[in-house]
This record gives sequence, C-alpha cells and structure tokens, in this order.
Amino acid sequence: MTDINTPIVSQTPPNLGSSPNIEFRKNDFEQAIWLKGYTVIHEKALKCPCKSKNSDQQSNCKNCGGSAWIYINPTETKAILHSMNRSTEFKEWSEEDIGKVNISMMDKDNLSYMDRLTLIDGKAVFGQALHFKEADGVLFTYTAYNIKEITYIGLFIDVNSKLQRLVIGEDYTYENNTIYLNSKYTSTFNASNKDISISVRYVHAPQFYVIDLGREMMNTQIKKEGRQESISMPISAIGRRGHYILDKENLSGTRLVDNSFIDECK
Repeated sequence: MTDINTPIVSQTPPNLGSSPNIEFRKNDFEQAIWLKGYTVIHEKALKCPCKSKNSDQQSNCKNCGGSAWIYINPTETKAILHSMNRSTEFKEWSEEDIGKVNISMMDKDNLSYMDRLTLIDGKAVFGQALHFKEADGVLFTYTAYNIKEITYIGLFIDVNSKLQRLVIGEDYTYENNTIYLNSKYTSTFNASNKDISISVRYVHAPQFYVIDLGREMMNTQIKKEGRQESISMPISAIGRRGHYILDKENLSGTRLVDNSFIDECK
C-alpha cells in the first residue's frame, strides 16, 4: 500500500492529436438490459458479524442462522442472464461447473459477492428428500426455494413399500418454502419418535448467488460539454444456482431478524 506521503509520478500521455475518439454509449447498454433482461429481485449480501475471535459463526444467531450471510433490501430490477455452456467432450468436467450463469446488470445495482438474484417470473423444477420437524403439534419441513407449485409428494413408508402419494389439502399444505403435514400424521410422528420423510418435486423461481465478478468495474471516457468525463458501464458477474452454494443463507427457517432498511444500501 502506498504511503500517503509518497510522491506519485504522472505518466506522460501519448500524442492524441490525430487519433479518432471512440466512445461507448452507456445508455444503449442499459436500455438493452432493461428491455431484454429478466425481472429479478436483487438482495444485497452482508457478512454477519456474529463470528467471534475464537469461533466461527454462532449457530443460534437470528440474523444469519449460523450461515454467516445476511440478505437485506430486496429490490426489483433487470438483469440479463444466460447459461455458461461448456463442451465436456474430451475435457475435464466436475460438479464445480454445474448451474453457472453469466449476469449483466446496470452499474447502479451495485452487485457484489454472494448477492442473491431471484427471477420472479422464471420457472424451474427441483426435487428434494426432506424430513419433518414437530413444534406445538405441527409437522413441518423446509424446501430450498419458495414453492410456486408442488407436482409430487411421496411419503416414505418402509424399504419394502412403495411411496404413498400425498394429496394437497387432504394430506398437506404449503406456504412459501414450508410444507405442513395434516394433523392426522402427528400421532404417527409421536409413536416411538418415528421419523417422517418425503420426496418432493416442485416448481420455483430460479435463484442465483454471485460467486465471481468478471467485470466488477468498467469506466469509459465520454465527451460532455467540451470536456472528457469518466462514467461507469454495466457490470458483469458469474452466478450459481442456490442449491449448489455451500455457504449460502440457511434454509431451516430459523432466521427471524430482518435487517433491511429504507435507504439504498450502496
């Protein structure tokens, strides 16, 4: 790091007298993002300060639920997302390449590492095997994403029996990312503390976390009122599907504190 008292030498510019002046039109880029992009909810990530000098994140923290990340100020905006296609023929391939997308957003969205983007009008299908918990006589479990529609739930009976297909309303209900079993299953759950598990397939809005900033900052010079002015161009990032992120916000529903505020988080 340069000391504040260290003199800085300015480099001599080249001869620009006969060079053509090339300018990027920022407004054209932003119009393309706004007109062609997806409508997304952008949530800004904060590193939770519950980590002490002697230990990692506290598992009982109601801000992050022990995941180390807090998400605040959901904002509706636009983003261009497209998959990162990579040929796997005769090349090394691993799960590290799964679920990645390229993201382009306006610079004023202030995208940063681990920010979360949800395509509110998008549609994706995901399947999980889940175990139920009990609280105050209510059986519930959490899915990785907020549910738009459940297409199948099968209740595990035993290793020798086929799954029992459950019927919405009659056997279960759901809200956001929580599935509730009907009270008729409570006695089964309490009998010798029997474990209740399901296989569920459901529709949800695609969700991505920012894992890298390919172009965190891009400035260009434009001529304005006879002088050169520096402006910021749209930014580019790499995102990954939520269920492939190991250190994302917890999915247990234990985070109770909302840290969002009205002013924009820069």
